[in-house]
Amino acid sequence: ARPLLTSLAVIAACAALLITAVLGDNQGLTTLQRSLFIGVLAIVVTVRIVANQISVTQAAESVRRALAQKEEALADTDAALERVREANETLRRSEEHLRLVFDAAVDGIVELDENDVVVRANEAFCGMIHLDRRTVEGQRWQALAASLDGADPRFAELPSAGQAQLERSDGTPLYLESRVSDIPTDPRRRLVLIRDVTPGKAADQTIRSLLKFLQEKDEDRTSLLRRTNSAIEAERNRVARD
Repeated sequence: ARPLLTSLAVIAACAALLITAVLGDNQGLTTLQRSLFIGVLAIVVTVRIVANQISVTQAAESVRRALAQKEEALADTDAALERVREANETLRRSEEHLRLVFDAAVDGIVELDENDVVVRANEAFCGMIHLDRRTVEGQRWQALAASLDGADPRFAELPSAGQAQLERSDGTPLYLESRVSDIPTDPRRRLVLIRDVTPGKAADQTIRSLLKFLQEKDEDRTSLLRRTNSAIEAERNRVARD
């Protein structure tokens, strides 16, 4: 609008000068009066032009400062975006590492939500129950336990009971033990660590069998010693009588 107003002021000044020239000839104005009138008009136009120039300069300075602030804001935004990208990359690498650890764990790991629905499960647990991950994830734990062949009744309460048993396809038992950890999230989650303790159970049964065998052998040895002592005592009595 400022250039338009300046143009209007110049046009008005030119019109006034024309009117002054016409009136000077018709009304008999003196040269001094014309000069004063033209001087006033020139001063008004000059003031207007100077004011417009000052306004334009101030506006240009404001625009320059605004552009400088914008450049600084853009630089800060770029730096913030770079930090966000770095944080996202770090988070992605951490999540990938945790996923690899989760899948590479020898023990079964199951994450349950507040309704006991399987959020995720690793390959070790899926291998224990002979189901793929897509079938396991998204099911309630009780429904999963009911769908398993060879699972004892304690498997439905494995996260809280801590022990359960499965029957393998070859008929041998698979003994499981669990440990539960609460995940402090909202909503609450639980992490269930399931371990195959079949080798330990087998070793324990072997040790029990060996102990029982040794106990039986000890009893046999004791009985043999008792019979031997009785025979010796009887022989001594016989010799004493002779």
